[in-house]
Amino acid sequence: MPAELAGPALPASEPRRRPDRHSLMDTAEIEVFLVLAEELHFGRTAERLRLPQPRVSRLVAALERRAGGALFERTSRRVRLTPLGQQLASQLRPAYAQLTAALDDARAAARQAAGVVRIGFSPTSNMTVLTRLTEDFEARQPGSRAVGPEDGDLAPLPVEHMQQEAWDRGVADDGDEQTL
Repeated sequence: MPAELAGPALPASEPRRRPDRHSLMDTAEIEVFLVLAEELHFGRTAERLRLPQPRVSRLVAALERRAGGALFERTSRRVRLTPLGQQLASQLRPAYAQLTAALDDARAAARQAAGVVRIGFSPTSNMTVLTRLTEDFEARQPGSRAVGPEDGDLAPLPVEHMQQEAWDRGVADDGDEQTL
């Protein structure tokens, strides 16, 4: 693992401890808890999360075991947060929002190419095809730019020169895109 992802190093005198499996919360437990805290109804929570109602009940029970107390007061007619449930909900909401935002950002970054794609092509390349390829690429990848050999200009080069340079793509005389 790269050092920047590993987090701060522990002093040699402090060995890494594995978290107690009873203290780890599953994101499904957190999500079910927060939705139930909002809905205050097991059936609506199950519908909203597209889960079977028994699964919602099991996840809430597991979280209550981890928390060490009841998070909800339940009767046949109503569901209410206990003071412990209110405290946990108020602390979990911002943390869960940060987790989901971080994952959303990571997904967006994974889908988004960014940077410069250098393209080399010969004087006899089909410029219509090249123009279409670069415009399509830049439209689909707004954080990216397709450039040619001369300071970003899309100007032709002899094929020999293209093979000597580090180009990401080349366009052959017949207009077919090729990796060089």
